[in-house]
Amino acid sequence: MSGTTAGFDWFGHGGGFQGYISRTSVIPAHDIAITVLTNAVDGWAPGWANGIKFILQAFATHGAPSRRTHDWTGRWWTLWGAVDLVPFGAQVLVANPSFINPFIDAARIEVTGRDAGRIVQAAGYASHGEPVRRVRTKTGVSEIWLAGTRVRPERVVRTEMERKYPKGRRKKDA
Repeated sequence: MSGTTAGFDWFGHGGGFQGYISRTSVIPAHDIAITVLTNAVDGWAPGWANGIKFILQAFATHGAPSRRTHDWTGRWWTLWGAVDLVPFGAQVLVANPSFINPFIDAARIEVTGRDAGRIVQAAGYASHGEPVRRVRTKTGVSEIWLAGTRVRPERVVRTEMERKYPKGRRKKDA
């Protein structure tokens, strides 16, 4: 098989064996070969292989992070899910790790200070033009405010959810 995905011309092969499926894509222009093997015959190997191409294309397009943006990174959580801050060049993209292309419609943050920024591009009902700030403790960044949304490390959100919704709590107890 062959095609073009995320601006990359590729050729490859899909395979399967009882209980497994795979997808291999070779991108000759960049000397890259991608193979995804899943341990389920209905696994997402083809989609994940394309997702890897979208991620590679984002890095090829936007370049390495600058000195100002390089530490604006990490996976951050709300009760509704996760976002990934990914620094590129002079901006930081707010990626959605649940998408095959995590950078589609990603908000862009312009870093204006050590712990300050502004959303300079956002989709639809997002927060274009709103401020971004990082909150620090002695151990580093403890939370980030993306406009009015507070995102925190997974362990903090997990602990909060376990406290609010303890195991064994029945509906009638709510």
